[in-house]
Amino acid sequence: MTNNQIISIAKKYLGKSVDVDGAYGAQCVDFSNRVAMDADGTRFTGNAIDMPYTVNHGKWVWIRNTTTFVPEGGDIFVESWASLHPYGHTGVVLDATLTTMHVLEQNYDGKMYVIENNRAYSKDGLVGVWRFQGGDNSTATQNTSQAFAGTYRVDANVLNVRSAPSTSGQVVATYAKGQNINLDSWYTVANGYVWGRYTSASGQTRFVAIGRSTGKPESDDFLVKIK
Repeated sequence: MTNNQIISIAKKYLGKSVDVDGAYGAQCVDFSNRVAMDADGTRFTGNAIDMPYTVNHGKWVWIRNTTTFVPEGGDIFVESWASLHPYGHTGVVLDATLTTMHVLEQNYDGKMYVIENNRAYSKDGLVGVWRFQGGDNSTATQNTSQAFAGTYRVDANVLNVRSAPSTSGQVVATYAKGQNINLDSWYTVANGYVWGRYTSASGQTRFVAIGRSTGKPESDDFLVKIK
């Protein structure tokens, strides 16, 4: 399944009302769910704003937005419009720049069907994207960002180090508040947290939770990047 095939799946629904769950009519998340279900059977949980926290996401990887991130064709985007719409918004990217997106989306401007739209978007409003792994984008099989690589200071009283990027992963070590950790550029989202990775002195790959997955740094993050 390539990213162009994801776009082809999405375009099948242009002009149609898509209601996957049969509740509340044709919502934006119904369209994104339909595309993901057609691609590999994945179904995201909750409203659009809840999509970053989906754990069982099949072959899709979550990529959190940064100031330099540009969505790519075939991505399923998630936006947060807290002041206007507490449930968020989602759709499928056809192409994009740092400031504009060419998308297919449903329930936008009151249109309860899938439309094609060229519009501006806010870097603060874009939470991130789900990207199909193994597609034809150059970064499709990666979940990395140089923005994540660097030295972090532990800001929690105790930070658990785990064997897997999950709250169910075995705790294999801990860091105390004020200690530093050097993370590489890899990251993922699971259980509502952004997870980073490093290689221990023994050569083992270890994982730590950086903080809640909100699309931006928060005051209660467990790790604070210092360089």
